[in-house]
Amino acid sequence: MPFLINVSDLFTVMRLIFALSFALMAGHSLAQESPFKLSGKIGNLDAPSRIYLTYKKDGGHKYDSAVLKQGRFLISGRTKDPFYGVLVIDYKGVGLLNLDRRSPQDIFKVYIDNGPTGDYRPLIRPINR
Repeated sequence: MPFLINVSDLFTVMRLIFALSFALMAGHSLAQESPFKLSGKIGNLDAPSRIYLTYKKDGGHKYDSAVLKQGRFLISGRTKDPFYGVLVIDYKGVGLLNLDRRSPQDIFKVYIDNGPTGDYRPLIRPINR
């Protein structure tokens, strides 16, 4: 026996498919990455001093850095989820992987999310010092 479908049922199925595809597209756009900015001031440090942000993303380690100018820095990127990161100060500009691990380092834990931020300076304390 052949499979027969009523025309009005066909339009209902088409509307359902359209609604579902629209919902999936809307859900996909909500999961897209949004920009974040991390800025601050650390004393009056200048080049060659750098600050590094290290974090995990997509199963791997990511690194970003900024040169300090009169102690100020700005690191920006994109994220779809909040993440935990670590800021490391390189006073001599030797590079993150070349820092002397035997000497004290200024390392700060940070939590990054897209959206407005407040002034958290009183909460920042060096891990090693």
